[in-house]
Amino acid sequence: MDIADIYVKTFEKASGLNHPVWPPTERIHVGDYGTYKNGCFDKMGNIKKLGILFATDKSEQPGIISQSEGVDYEFNPNLNINAAYPAKASLSVKIDKKRTAFIHFISTEAIVIKDLASVEDQIMRKFRSKTWRRDWIVITEVAHSNNFVTVISQDGQSSVAFNCETDLPDLTFESASLKFAVSRNQNSSYYCSTGSDIQQCTPMFKARKIKGYLKPEFQPIQMDMCYDSAFLSEESPKKRRIGQLYNEDMDYQFEDL
Repeated sequence: MDIADIYVKTFEKASGLNHPVWPPTERIHVGDYGTYKNGCFDKMGNIKKLGILFATDKSEQPGIISQSEGVDYEFNPNLNINAAYPAKASLSVKIDKKRTAFIHFISTEAIVIKDLASVEDQIMRKFRSKTWRRDWIVITEVAHSNNFVTVISQDGQSSVAFNCETDLPDLTFESASLKFAVSRNQNSSYYCSTGSDIQQCTPMFKARKIKGYLKPEFQPIQMDMCYDSAFLSEESPKKRRIGQLYNEDMDYQFEDL
């Protein structure tokens, strides 16, 4: 299992319908489309360049603190009230289990497609005119974060220490903005965080894709899939074998990825 697999599996356990962006530094936007396989999005472009225009809106999106089995972390703020800004803190992450990831981020905001039904109608027309492929997905929501950190360990027995700071008056691990700088790295396979080089990241997204369903009048009358299962229409007595179904035999609709 490579580090991308470890990250994706850990993320998906904690995020419900949201999907992770790998690598976390990759910038994506609502309206981006492409393929999604094994937790990795391969961007092909944005639907605006296909003539599909849309407005966006903002919504709240909760963050994630994923403390998997075998992970221990400690966040220690500097409680000196006379200290000048930026306020400082430290974070230590220890991983004792193989193939494990620690993921933490606080969402600053989520950007969503405002009129999703209209966008899906336009994409469906392109699909029916054979200018959109069924295995393509379209990103409908992204979450931005100014407080993100992840540590991944393939072999276990890893530890990473960070110095942290923020310009906000309330310095907590849940602060809306937090910059991390690695002060010590022992045996970790990968780490990434917001900081001086990465001001903001887009760690997760939601997407939609077209899915096809056999129309009710076409039902399997022979279920041995090793041979030539046939389909019989109530409206037409003609039998159709597997591989001989046509677009008019299918219903298509959008579903969450």
